[in-house]
Amino acid sequence: MDILVPPLFNIVRSPHVPMTLRTSSLSLLAECGNTNILSLLPYSNDLSEAMVDLLQTESVPAANRGRTPPEDDPKGESQPTTTDSQPMSINSKLPPLRRAALHFLSLLFRATAAHAHDSPLTQSFSMKRAKVTLAYVASTDEDMVVRVMAQEAVEELKQLGESILMMRM
Repeated sequence: MDILVPPLFNIVRSPHVPMTLRTSSLSLLAECGNTNILSLLPYSNDLSEAMVDLLQTESVPAANRGRTPPEDDPKGESQPTTTDSQPMSINSKLPPLRRAALHFLSLLFRATAAHAHDSPLTQSFSMKRAKVTLAYVASTDEDMVVRVMAQEAVEELKQLGESILMMRM
């Protein structure tokens, strides 16, 4: 996994890379987790903290919808930018990146809960910060799918917390 995870993670963190590639990199990381989650556990703290950071910085509250027209159309009459209409866009505020981050976080939380006894995530991860961020995204994001996925991630985080608690008993 040392061959795959660092380069994919580097692409996710690169703001100059098109959003389609960043989202695809997150999807590949999630697929690595689906294939062999134990191989991601050494990276779990860095990956989870990065996903929470991404959600904090890239979240688009529903109140911000439509406030600023795109630069190419000062009247605000153009259709909203999507990854389908502009696949080379580097606009990190598009929902697919947040969706991919939430999918990855949910998968990581679920797998970490299953392996709580040997996971480094359970030792140094800020569950409170993640819970606050996910709850905020679940209640305010402009994209309905992102809100639902954030709520599901909150539930997975709750399960992780319960697993840690059971482990300590």
